[in-house]
Amino acid sequence: MRNKIDYGIDLGTTNSAIARMENGKPKIIQTDLQKDTMPSSVAVNPRKNIIVGDAAYAANIKDKLRLLKTFGKDDSSSYIEFKRTMGKDVKYRSSLLDKDFTSEELSAEVLKKLKSFVTDEQIKSIVITVPAMFTMAQNEATMNAARLAGFEVIELLQEPIAASIAYGLDSKEKNGKWLVFDFGGGTFDAALVTVDEGIMKVLDTDGNNELGGKDLDLAIVDAIILPYLKENYSIEGILADKDKREILRNAMKSFAEKAKIDLSFNSSTDITCFPDEIGANDEDGNELALSIDINQEDLEPVFQPIFQKAIDITKEVLLKKNLKGKDIDCIILVGGPTYSPILQQMLKDQITDKVIAKNQMTSVATGAAIYASTKDIGMAQPAPPSGTIALDLKYESATVDEDTLINIKINSALTTFNIPEKVFATIERGDKAYSSNKTLISDKKATLIEVLLNQNDSNYFSIILTDEKGDRIPCEPNNLTITDIHIPSAPLPYHIGVQVWDSKKEITVFKGLKGLEKNQILKGAVGITPQGLKTPKQLTAGKVSDVLRIPIFQGSDGAEGKNSFQSNFVTEVVITGESIPRVVPANSDVEITLTFDSSGAKPICSVFFPVIDYTEEVDVEFTVEQKVAEKWLHSEINSDIKRAEVLLGDNHIAELDKCLSDLELLKADLKNESGSEDGKMKILNSLRKIRNILDNYEADIEWPKAESELKTAYYDAEELIEKIDEGNLWGNINEDRVRRQLNEFKVYIETILKEKDIKLANEVKENINNLMIVLFDQFRDEGDREKGYIEYIDENFSDLPWKDANKARQLTNQALTNINTGGSLSQLEQLCVQINNIRDRNNPNQPDGIPKI
Repeated sequence: MRNKIDYGIDLGTTNSAIARMENGKPKIIQTDLQKDTMPSSVAVNPRKNIIVGDAAYAANIKDKLRLLKTFGKDDSSSYIEFKRTMGKDVKYRSSLLDKDFTSEELSAEVLKKLKSFVTDEQIKSIVITVPAMFTMAQNEATMNAARLAGFEVIELLQEPIAASIAYGLDSKEKNGKWLVFDFGGGTFDAALVTVDEGIMKVLDTDGNNELGGKDLDLAIVDAIILPYLKENYSIEGILADKDKREILRNAMKSFAEKAKIDLSFNSSTDITCFPDEIGANDEDGNELALSIDINQEDLEPVFQPIFQKAIDITKEVLLKKNLKGKDIDCIILVGGPTYSPILQQMLKDQITDKVIAKNQMTSVATGAAIYASTKDIGMAQPAPPSGTIALDLKYESATVDEDTLINIKINSALTTFNIPEKVFATIERGDKAYSSNKTLISDKKATLIEVLLNQNDSNYFSIILTDEKGDRIPCEPNNLTITDIHIPSAPLPYHIGVQVWDSKKEITVFKGLKGLEKNQILKGAVGITPQGLKTPKQLTAGKVSDVLRIPIFQGSDGAEGKNSFQSNFVTEVVITGESIPRVVPANSDVEITLTFDSSGAKPICSVFFPVIDYTEEVDVEFTVEQKVAEKWLHSEINSDIKRAEVLLGDNHIAELDKCLSDLELLKADLKNESGSEDGKMKILNSLRKIRNILDNYEADIEWPKAESELKTAYYDAEELIEKIDEGNLWGNINEDRVRRQLNEFKVYIETILKEKDIKLANEVKENINNLMIVLFDQFRDEGDREKGYIEYIDENFSDLPWKDANKARQLTNQALTNINTGGSLSQLEQLCVQINNIRDRNNPNQPDGIPKI
């Protein structure tokens, strides 16, 4: 009978594994084919039975090749890589069952299959690993999958932490800085871990949920296999049709994956496939076949850009902590793609040569099992067999101390044995080198027994009960494990906050909750919204149609105050007037608190309205992430291309040049990935990062410009007033009113400079300029303003955006003739108004200094 969870599952994108603790050691449970891992594949066979694992993976290859014959609608009933769409609005159609599967349902089938490999006991409690950068919705989807698979007690563990636990237990080094580089089949995580006297702490994590081995496979398809087919067969029409192209890419992917794996361990291989294996023809009726020789050198230009993305993320993790590669004691490699010699050499060249490549495919499952051995099973256990004494045990299951105490007590309610007057307990270490003193225990009170631990090991102990005569008494549990390791707490991978409207920027922005910043400890975390959050409209008690919606987002580093486009929408807190006891006026303060429990799972949300002293508890229901619309994504990319071009102008700025080239690449990628949901999500996330750079750069150049123009306008106004004073030219102007207005501008400017408010700076500058126009009119000849306007239009004509440029040119020429011939002022005024009306004021590309008319 187990008193700890003891079982851990690595639920991977391409492969999964299950491990458990046996006699104090983690052990991988082999699959039905005696393998350490199983493909995360699901299929429905013609008899309408669900198959999982290797058989499903083989069925998927056949299915994808079958579709090549007709290029018809994908009626496949086999599925892979659905982990990438966890928590997203993506369905997987089964024509055989006439139903749609969700990612959670398919993942549940994988979990059921893994559970079936355990034949000697029923398991209802489990630890399942997830990528560190999974969103809250993706974590909740994983929990749902586990529930569908029949698990009742579920703990999630971040994959890099699991890997560091596995490495830490084996390593003799108990101090230093470790960098976990987890490049899996579909996701990438980097985690910086410090170890001090065996105590682990995760300093920072980052990653990409759309970066992994799948991208390497498709890169081989796009860069090697498709060019070969294009050169040897007639497939231009297929490549031009996005649906057919996607079918062809998916069919070729299995050949690419095999080549990738071969070249992880060999210097060369070949991609060979005979016509009858593919079973499809080109546009001229020729049967398709493959015969490609490929070596490491061929793969380098294909793999390096993908691996570089992961390495750049890793470097950024180090940079944020002011560290360099030389400061790292080792890089721990995790995931099948990390076997690649290309990646390992890139890491050695760019970060450090201290690369640990050991058990990359199983370390996460192993670490999950070790972690599981420190977690209570969390559910009532069946009564022990007849003739057995039941024990209650309390102890620290993970510690770096040399000794520890076991709290032991007889549970008389569950015991199925006549308890002797005296019962003695001895706790014996698995290596037989240590045994505790024989200690009297009872069912009245707990007894503490001290045990000595082996350092750098997982300590397995047997519990031996005897009576006064020394006869053994069966007991449950009869063993326990104490691991010589400190389990690090999982950090928040994102800053959690709300979306609010920024009236200055005129966009929705991310505002983080205090206490839920990135890298805060997740378990038991409490976050409170910043001050100043207001209700946008009145909530009337009892009125269902009065609704307050508060969008919750997850933001990355630097998301505070930035466009919420760059953050991930999580859910929406909704409160209606139906539930509140009294009226909440518009623009009332509102405070939101999110509280995570000790498991770090779904938070509890409370909303407090100070004006009526009322708090409402709200159930947090995670929203399924919607599909990315191709047309919208294309529009957003084009918008940022234009924006980057405007920021660049005629200059060559390396960072902006790279943004522009990356945006063009995203545009090309969208053509390839338009039929792939996770492909479009990958492009969207890349676009978010580029937009963040553009926002930062725009702010860097816009504020100094706005600040300079504002100060110049104010100083010019001061100088003009001094000249009016000197010449006593106030005339009919109210001098006191002008001076008051100038003082008001001065107060505004002090606030603007402090807050760096670009929008308000431009507004105040405009007001100052308008004041100066009024003052100038006091000593300007009649018609000077109109003449100045026409001269400006003529000099800057080609830079001004027009609704009708030809008409504008004609009117400008007429105005110039009027000025040169001394025409009437009224006619000149009319021409100025007509020209001004033809200007395209909605165009953002307006030159500076356009005079007022």
